[in-house]
Amino acid sequence: MGLIQSTQIMEGLRLGTVELGVVHEGGVSGVYRPFNIFGMPYMFQSHAHAYEVLDGPFGKELVEDLKKTGIRLMACADNGVRHFTNSKRVIRTPEDMKGLKIRVQPSPVFIELVKALGASPTAIDWGEAPPALAQGTADGQENSVTTIMSASLYQHQKYATLDGHIYGFFGYLINDRFYKSLTNEERLAVDAGVEKAKVVHRDMTRSLDLSAKKVLSEKGMQVTDLTPAEVDQFRNATQPPVRKYLEASVSKEWTDKILSAVEAAKK
Repeated sequence: MGLIQSTQIMEGLRLGTVELGVVHEGGVSGVYRPFNIFGMPYMFQSHAHAYEVLDGPFGKELVEDLKKTGIRLMACADNGVRHFTNSKRVIRTPEDMKGLKIRVQPSPVFIELVKALGASPTAIDWGEAPPALAQGTADGQENSVTTIMSASLYQHQKYATLDGHIYGFFGYLINDRFYKSLTNEERLAVDAGVEKAKVVHRDMTRSLDLSAKKVLSEKGMQVTDLTPAEVDQFRNATQPPVRKYLEASVSKEWTDKILSAVEAAKK
């Protein structure tokens, strides 16, 4: 789903011309700016860690605040953990990123992330991304295994680094006025249906995430796993500048809240 389509769905949900929709976190942030805080890199240690934050007190507070837009967030399901790929070399440290042209979605958060690693972010709409990689306009990109496979990006990318910089997710959203117009019985049915969809959606995407090395290797990619200490190098390089950006563009309050929730959910 492209950003333009997501923006249209979000606007429809806000106005009530769309009653129920599933939109990735980047699309939600177009209507509700605090969702940009999920662009903070290297926050989550695992899928379970992310679920603890999304389904816990922090997630519930976000749900209540989002209702100001007229949209109710009913559930969050996986959109895949995002990793770096490129056509030039093995990436194991931030130093290895220097000089690479990395395609990113047209989002200031992702631009800040790539800049902090010493690479050159190239903001390209998704529809133009595969041709840009094929033609060498960009050396690399960052996306989930699901997207790498579905768009056959492995045809133009030899190296993959499983750094897991962003946990991506889809929001199951409903127009709040429409939801409130339902009978209690109808609400229970909608709630139950969304919960079942969330569980299946999470399980399917998480399974592919956890099979990333095998799946990408079978497509001929050279896959690099990072140790926790190596991930820390990427975290230390990127979180301070991205945090500074989020505090200025969203708010210090929401940025502090998510980082506190992330810390509290660690096991």
